[in-house]
Amino acid sequence: MKLRVVVVAAILVAAAAVTTVLILNRDDATADANVCRTITLFFRTDEAMAKAVDQLRGDPDVTAIVAETKQQAYERFKKVYADQPELLELTRPEAIRATVALEPAHNTNRQTLIDRLRQTYPAQEVQDSCEHVDRVGNR
Repeated sequence: MKLRVVVVAAILVAAAAVTTVLILNRDDATADANVCRTITLFFRTDEAMAKAVDQLRGDPDVTAIVAETKQQAYERFKKVYADQPELLELTRPEAIRATVALEPAHNTNRQTLIDRLRQTYPAQEVQDSCEHVDRVGNR
């Protein structure tokens, strides 16, 4: 049981790291945007992620979208944690989720958007990077 908790915690930390790396490595016009603006959705399948990307592309409340398949996320995870072989050994590729990192439009109320995303994609995890940044900053 303890090992399972450690693996789940590691995956959540990895997801936050992957989200941050995704946004920081963007080479588009919004690459210098505040990381805290990012909202990330985690999907169990690449198909569900691709469908969400198609829906979100036309959303006026979203200005930037970065999508990553499960395989791409796993490859990034392996790079980020290359210096922690024990973590890599414990993490199964199927445990890593496909992701969509998005940036709300300038005048969009981020909490309203997060609430709408949670309603639209109820089976998925919606992570607000500002919550993570606030938790880290308040330690």
